[in-house]
Amino acid sequence: MRPHRMPVLLAVAMALCAGGAHAAEPNDRQIDELTDAIVGLLPLGEVMQKAAEEDPTWPVQGKADAVSAEQLACLRRELSADGFRRFKREEVARYASENGKRLADDTRMVKEVAPLFSRLVQAGIDAKEKGTDADAAALMRDATPDQMLAMVTLARDPKHRDLRALTGLGESLGENKDDDRASGEMLAIKVMFHGFKLCDVSPAALM
Repeated sequence: MRPHRMPVLLAVAMALCAGGAHAAEPNDRQIDELTDAIVGLLPLGEVMQKAAEEDPTWPVQGKADAVSAEQLACLRRELSADGFRRFKREEVARYASENGKRLADDTRMVKEVAPLFSRLVQAGIDAKEKGTDADAAALMRDATPDQMLAMVTLARDPKHRDLRALTGLGESLGENKDDDRASGEMLAIKVMFHGFKLCDVSPAALM
């Protein structure tokens, strides 16, 4: 090979590498797909939407005079199904920028788990409202082997710790029910305070 051709070949190689790196960047469709899978996994948005439909002063029940009409409207907009999706999409976009190579696998896993886990969550919510216990075992009987494997993998595999944090599950799929409750509460608190920030509402005003 002629020595003077080496710089040209190196330049071509670097351009190809740069092109490949650019192609690996997550696009809006991929971010939306994972966002929708996560929102389907934890139906917090639907829970907030239902609460808002049942109470025109939600989420400031009993303290409606602590906020303006505009602030209340803003809070109800942000603490809704659409608002929850916007909140999670921001988090997914940040996660995707750092984990682009595993985004497709993460999305497949969450999609596999979402139908089963959302049913378990909804059953727990319904049971709490009725003052009964959810029959998780009955729901699990309908789960496919792929769903069960995906849920156990998402719950226990150390390499999916960051994905668990992104979904809002944290370490809640373990054996400690207190951890389950704490993870759910923390997700709701994060969304609530995000709404306060966007709507310029002081949390202290509602205490």
